[in-house]
Amino acid sequence: MDAWKKQKEEVTQMIAKLDDYSKTWTASAANMLKFMKMTDDVNLKLERLYSYASNQANMDVGDALYIGLKGEVQNLFVQYGSKMAFMEPDILKLGAVKFQEYLKAEPGLKIYNFGVEQTLRMKDHILPEEQQRIVTMSKMSAQVPSDASSTLNNLEIPPAKVTLSTGTEVTLNVANYMKYRGSKVRPTVLW
Repeated sequence: MDAWKKQKEEVTQMIAKLDDYSKTWTASAANMLKFMKMTDDVNLKLERLYSYASNQANMDVGDALYIGLKGEVQNLFVQYGSKMAFMEPDILKLGAVKFQEYLKAEPGLKIYNFGVEQTLRMKDHILPEEQQRIVTMSKMSAQVPSDASSTLNNLEIPPAKVTLSTGTEVTLNVANYMKYRGSKVRPTVLW
């Protein structure tokens, strides 16, 4: 747990430093490579933090500790996405020609070529920085209904017993619902 907390603190500090890069990351090929590598590092660490918290929470869906840790990481993802709202608009400002120059000057950028080209192709569908920030910040609340449903289905609501048309009694949980709703044996229902 100490290692998780230490890495979370490290990621929090890395996210806080993103503002320092936002104005100069496209100023040179070297700056761009340094920034891209840093974002790779942040993404990897965030994914590790989330994976640990999520897998632990899945082992006992009622364990408040890991549900809380999962929520902390989700909050970090929102903070990170909000801070990164400048990235796609900056790539559009940089343009394809300048990025190709950067690729020639800094071969390390080659692994990011696909992502940059995809952003350039999608230019008509990319929101301005402020609007992107709003969309990112709304993602956490968008997950609430799914999380509530999952908690209710897996922890709070006791599964009911139902009798199938074959006379077999089964527990109606998510797995059995999926299994038996696809049955080819349909009962005749008279209304």
